[in-house]
Amino acid sequence: MAAERFDLRHVLLDSFEKTGVEWHIKGVVNRKGNLYTLSNDTKLISKVFELVSFPIIIEAVKPFIKSWESEERQTVYPDLTLILHGELPNKIAIDIKSTYRKPGNRAGFTLG
Repeated sequence: MAAERFDLRHVLLDSFEKTGVEWHIKGVVNRKGNLYTLSNDTKLISKVFELVSFPIIIEAVKPFIKSWESEERQTVYPDLTLILHGELPNKIAIDIKSTYRKPGNRAGFTLG
């Protein structure tokens, strides 16, 4: 199968919009219904984002890719690799970076 070019950004934006996912995640609920709120730790927030978004991303790109690989280790990059049909180069790397708001409506991010 020949490699099909696609606009990854458009595919993902469209998929997230159609899914209607809301990013108001408050915490973790146990079997008794107790809510444990999440801290603002960027590693934790990134992991929650990965858990929610990866199924959406993978489903959205299925028509355009041969396969995909995810990285389970926290410090190994990229978080997700899309393997396209066709000749090399045939991979797209997706790495999740989290940001946070600072006072004055400024954003910051971590490099780790």
